[in-house]
Amino acid sequence: MHIPPDFDDWLRRSWKRLALSLTLPVGLMLLNAIRSLSQSRWLWPATILLQLLAIGVGCAKLPRPRMDSIGYPRASAAAEQFNDWWRVLWLAWFAEYILLTCWEIYGRLVHVGGVLAVGGWLGIAVHTTLNISNNLPTLALLMCYYVLTTRTVRVTRAGVVKLPLPWHIGAIVVLLLAALEVVTRTNLLMQPRVLSALPAQTAEAYRWVSGIAAGLATALLVGRLDSHFIRLSPLVIPLLYSYAVVQTAWAAFPTSPDAMIVILNMAFVFKLLLFFVMYWLSRSGVLLYYLDRLANVYEYTPVERQRFVGGLHDDAEDGAA
Repeated sequence: MHIPPDFDDWLRRSWKRLALSLTLPVGLMLLNAIRSLSQSRWLWPATILLQLLAIGVGCAKLPRPRMDSIGYPRASAAAEQFNDWWRVLWLAWFAEYILLTCWEIYGRLVHVGGVLAVGGWLGIAVHTTLNISNNLPTLALLMCYYVLTTRTVRVTRAGVVKLPLPWHIGAIVVLLLAALEVVTRTNLLMQPRVLSALPAQTAEAYRWVSGIAAGLATALLVGRLDSHFIRLSPLVIPLLYSYAVVQTAWAAFPTSPDAMIVILNMAFVFKLLLFFVMYWLSRSGVLLYYLDRLANVYEYTPVERQRFVGGLHDDAEDGAA
């Protein structure tokens, strides 16, 4: 199927298919409205399970971007790097929803208040693993942003060489945050506390850090998509930035189950929107065009900027003379 390079044109041609895809999240929201009326404690885990299955389908349907290794070797190599981390992102989301589904089902079976209300050593495991599962997609988002914002390939006489991406730095940060959270929560359980001056609210800071980092990473990626080389619809960009705002609400999960339901449903809708945008971007060839233009910017802009600035005639100085 031919995909036009103009997003609005593709949207007009595909709106029926996109509307059909939105029936699932709308149906899930209706299910949760029924849940709030019926007070059924199993509708929410069932909703997460359906979202998990939908994300699994999305993982299987991720498109491979159009590439031209002969005509555009640099852009094709960068597109392949982006595609690798885009797949990692969706696999990380899939793993996050598997974990969330398992914890929620366990919480409904064992704890009436849900698994997020669990304390003790099990509570340490629940909160730490959930924060790790939220931080891994953040790492993948940052790597996608990194590919779209800097030079990640180098042209040599032997051909195009992919430069290593700094993902290991992010992985170390994720592991460090997890270790600090375990230490902090363990300290709160000990009697007497080893670090008695550490406030009880310190453990909640890790959820805030996780949510803010996810929102920031999403906003950075959306900022790269808001490019004149891509030209997304002006209605789509604010919606994608809204996804970044929703991500920061991760810290509200344990304190407000109703907020958790609303946030996860909204995030699921925005994930679908991001999926459709990246599907168009990859299959239309616009991603390859963007990466090729980006390479030219890095190659020629420093020289052109220096030439431009060096050739300026300051009006104020001319007037003073």
